[in-house]
Amino acid sequence: MKLSKKLLSLLLCAVMVLGSVAVGGGGFAEVLDAFSVKASAAKVTSYSQGVIIEFGWYPQSKETNTLITDALTSSAGNTLGWNSYGYYSGTGEWDDGQMTPSDYMRYTDVMYGGTKYRGVIFDSYRPYYTGYQSTTSTSSQHQERNGYTCGNIYWFKYEPIKWRVLDPATGMVMAETILDSPVFNNYILSANSEYYGNSAKTYYANNYTESSIRKWLNDDFYKTAFSPAQQNIIQNTTLDNSAYSTSYSEYNSVSTNDKIYLLSYNDALNTSYGFSSSTSVSDTSRRAKGSDYAKCQGLSVCSGGSYDGNSYWHLRSPGLRSDRSCSVDYGGFVGYYYYTYETSYGVRPALNFNLSSDIFQSDVTETGTIVKTASAQTIDYRSIVTITATATAAGVPDDCKLAIYLGSQKVAEGDNKSVSYEYGEIKSDINYTVKVIDANGKVQKDSNGNELSKDGGKITCNAGFFKKLIAFFKGLFKSLPKVEVKP
Repeated sequence: MKLSKKLLSLLLCAVMVLGSVAVGGGGFAEVLDAFSVKASAAKVTSYSQGVIIEFGWYPQSKETNTLITDALTSSAGNTLGWNSYGYYSGTGEWDDGQMTPSDYMRYTDVMYGGTKYRGVIFDSYRPYYTGYQSTTSTSSQHQERNGYTCGNIYWFKYEPIKWRVLDPATGMVMAETILDSPVFNNYILSANSEYYGNSAKTYYANNYTESSIRKWLNDDFYKTAFSPAQQNIIQNTTLDNSAYSTSYSEYNSVSTNDKIYLLSYNDALNTSYGFSSSTSVSDTSRRAKGSDYAKCQGLSVCSGGSYDGNSYWHLRSPGLRSDRSCSVDYGGFVGYYYYTYETSYGVRPALNFNLSSDIFQSDVTETGTIVKTASAQTIDYRSIVTITATATAAGVPDDCKLAIYLGSQKVAEGDNKSVSYEYGEIKSDINYTVKVIDANGKVQKDSNGNELSKDGGKITCNAGFFKKLIAFFKGLFKSLPKVEVKP
């Protein structure tokens, strides 16, 4: 009896702590963050220059366990679908304006066994330059050199992003690893000895303000890497986007106010950040290696010699020509003559923390949609569940459609391609089946008399006491998770 009272007191204390944090917070995700990590969190000003901290998540290491990759690959068709990277390619000409995005490279995110993975597949290789055509030839392709070939699915684990503190006084940090390889500018048009970043020729190809990479950093990367609560402690930073030298001021782009950014030419020479002040010094503090995920995207990697394994990474400053920007090379040298349409350079994002906020690490599932596949369908109590089924390429006859059944009861019907049913809050286990029915609602059978159906299996409701307690507070703050399930 005494033990029970003590346990009840502890739980009530936990409730009171959660409630008190919620008064000053903006949502349940923030409540969880503050409650679960406060003991180990610290303000960026408490760290010294050069210290490595973890914040956010991004796909990085290649999964090599075949049991896991086989399970992920077999369930890949049951996720929310494959998304196009929209990578550009052209005709090989610089003056025809025919550089366009296409779907030759795709990705999907899946939660499996408590770990988040990104799957990547490509039908042809990403060209060195966005003006070139993509190709299936293995000749001198960076992806193939890095061990990634067409038609295969590769899986990468979401892992904590490591950041090097550059300036504690301003909250400035930079990714320690090259995380990805987005191109500086997708589009380039050659005209009258200049290179432009759009077909209207209203800005140069090395204009950071209008660049593809700036949009990618503050949209794709920002939304993928950080939970909403983490996004709230990243402050906007005013950036000088001038050319690396006043001699090339015609290439200056206007200042911006961004959450995520690239270092400038001058930043990479700033001794207070731990860098050499010389462009011609092989600075080890500027050298960087890329993640497996970046290599799969087409990152160029030095092979052999003193710089083995190192890669180039972008700076934001315009270079000495309208198609050139600044970068750091394999050896840590800084240059100002790198092509803006080169796809094989990497990115080391930078950001500034709000000086008054604690830095905390959210759970990886907060950074994206939680997808539960048939191999892992245990869902937390009161999660809002939607069941979705999609026909394969073979399809369903035009005069038939898909339907979802809970037990023997039909709860939803769609068309011959897909069906979706919002079950609502899960409070107990669910068994469901997807069947093919005709216009009259009759379940169709194959030539052997078997129903045309697919058993979605059992969705297990994780209804333990603490899950219910957490769900109660999530309900109060209207932040119950939404989960899509596919058979």
